[in-house]
Amino acid sequence: MNTTNKTLKFKKENHDIFIGVEETSCVFHIPIICNSCDMPASYKVVHISEASTFNENHYGVLLECQNCGCHRAIDFALNIDNFGLDTYYFATPTETTPQFNLDVFIPNTIEENFPDFCQIYKDSLLADKLGLNTLYGLGLRKSVEILIKQWLSQMNPKSNLSKPLSQLIDELNDDDMKSLAKASAWLGNDFAHTERKFPDKTENDLLQFIEVLMAFIHNKITVLTAKSIINN
Repeated sequence: MNTTNKTLKFKKENHDIFIGVEETSCVFHIPIICNSCDMPASYKVVHISEASTFNENHYGVLLECQNCGCHRAIDFALNIDNFGLDTYYFATPTETTPQFNLDVFIPNTIEENFPDFCQIYKDSLLADKLGLNTLYGLGLRKSVEILIKQWLSQMNPKSNLSKPLSQLIDELNDDDMKSLAKASAWLGNDFAHTERKFPDKTENDLLQFIEVLMAFIHNKITVLTAKSIINN
């Protein structure tokens, strides 16, 4: 059934959407329970897309819960081999989780040596993509702490990682790294408080500090690798 560029006319009856496409029709079985408020949903159809460019048997349907006002986007796949009564196709909902392309560069040395940091760092960037600004700043703060602790544990296995972060930062043997780490910790703490000490700074400033801190550590590891080759 080729419905590309066809106008879809629909009517809603109970928990079914009937969509007319030329001489055939589709039946979309929409959810009964809202996944946000857990109430029996009385969904309003906000929009139904044209057939997908990549698969003409797929449609996107945007629903609005009349109880809580949330929106729910569902991908429907038509089962064109299974006709119902008269000339109806039946569509199966295939809800998917949005995939975000995180355009982030992490040096390979950081990926290999600090996987816990990388995970929290990427989660923080995803929170930013989703508009979760509060979690974004707090997540970056946590990633800084993990990175510093893991770096110190590699450089000095005897380091007491249970000490306050400020004391651990003082153990760093590079003044520039200390400055970056301290500024990152201060900004991260600032995002956790209502009364901020640095209101002119944003999460992007913290992100920039972390990026440079990663570069410092990457360079240190690379130099240590080079020295190991020379010394051997």
